Amino acid sequence: SSTPNPDEEANEGDSDAPSMAAELASQFEGTFALHRSVTTSQEIPMMGASEIVTTSLGYAQVTFDGEDLWFTEHGCHVESGGDSPVEVDIPDVIARSIQPAPVKLKVWQEGDSVYWHRPETVTLLGVTLDDPKADALPDDPSDPRVFDQDSDGNPGVTVKLVGFISGDLYVVQRTINTYRGTLADSGVLTGSIEEYGEQSIMGSTNSMLEQDIPTEALNDPETNVIKMVAVDSAIDCDAVVELADSLF
Repeated sequence: SSTPNPDEEANEGDSDAPSMAAELASQFEGTFALHRSVTTSQEIPMMGASEIVTTSLGYAQVTFDGEDLWFTEHGCHVESGGDSPVEVDIPDVIARSIQPAPVKLKVWQEGDSVYWHRPETVTLLGVTLDDPKADALPDDPSDPRVFDQDSDGNPGVTVKLVGFISGDLYVVQRTINTYRGTLADSGVLTGSIEEYGEQSIMGSTNSMLEQDIPTEALNDPETNVIKMVAVDSAIDCDAVVELADSLF
């Protein structure tokens, strides 16, 4: 199921203000526990429309190299909720197997407000593409670009579904997202997420799971939200998950 980005170019820029990385670096440098929530709509045959809320936990390191700020995100835990008749279980190994890559962080000040923008990034699961954003996802598990990212012996990554249809689904996925937000006086970073995703099914333990489910990115800034709270630099995924209720 695919939710293409209808307005890619318009999402690139945020402000004409130049990045003020040097002036604001001291307010952003450090390690942050991270909480994301993204809502999408699905149309399940014979069951109707439902909203899926995907919540992610992780941590991010923000570093300054003397000229630019860099944002490096580490995924730790993902869970799926909402009112869908099928519950999706996403093993932690999937989020934790994504290789973190630094992305330049744009920051600037307008009046008393400090803004930040993490530009568009593309994350692939279970597949390697020459052009990560533009190449079509493969639809054949024997395609040499498909690999077993979660090391469970199946192509792509394995998500577990429980509900009126249950089983394991093997997929490759692409997610494209952008973060933008503000820095609070408390040092907490809050913002909204613009996200588009698509997946291709590589197989399953239940062929009923392999029907295409139309999925739409809603991208409501009220529900697609990110919050980052400064934490000790020694934090790891287990600590983020354990402390999530008190941090967020």
